[in-house]
Amino acid sequence: MIHNYDTKKLFDAKERFHRAKAALSFEEKVKEIVALQKIDMEFRKQRKRLLLPFMRVWKIDEKTVDNG
Repeated sequence: MIHNYDTKKLFDAKERFHRAKAALSFEEKVKEIVALQKIDMEFRKQRKRLLLPFMRVWKIDEKTVDNG
């Protein structure tokens, strides 16, 4: 497969990103999901988008997640 330099650089960066995310602990992955859910909710509120019952931010106990 032939790529120009910029495309190769992009694919390499993407691979590094995914490897770093795969190496995170389960707890850190859950924290990132919750952070993304909060961002999504803010966008939905600003755009006045419909919120269905399953569209919510997970409630997690930070102390339990941190102490494992």
